[in-house]
Amino acid sequence: LIDLSDNVFGKATAMSLITRFVLWNVYWFVQGCNGVALWIIAHECGHQAFSQYRAVNDTIGWFLHSLVLIPYHSWRISHSTHHKNTNYIGQDTAYVPPEKESRLKEAIEDAPLFIIAQLVFAHIAGWFCYLVLNMTGKNYGRRASHFEPS
Repeated sequence: LIDLSDNVFGKATAMSLITRFVLWNVYWFVQGCNGVALWIIAHECGHQAFSQYRAVNDTIGWFLHSLVLIPYHSWRISHSTHHKNTNYIGQDTAYVPPEKESRLKEAIEDAPLFIIAQLVFAHIAGWFCYLVLNMTGKNYGRRASHFEPS
């Protein structure tokens, strides 16, 4: 094993810090792959494709969706609606491309500062806005949420 306690007079050496940085990044990459694997199983449960028994699909799907803070049954219903209407611009519930972009957005959309702001927003609030506020989803003319898939 690698001794990560290398220090000189109580201070970590550069090699120790680099080793820790690399190992933590490898660890999080592997954990991310495991998380995606669990999400794939949860997704298949939502399609009733993991098991031939609906109760098994719903139980495992609910448990795995709960781990990633996604409401299973509402997601299952809205995701099924999405699959029934994929590529129908007016009916798809998951992604609706903007009909017309503003001139301001066209002018600044490739600016590095704008791109960084979009990335920061997406990583901090994007998932919440998608689930709770139906951002990027179909406009129903009323409040819509993945927690209420009516």
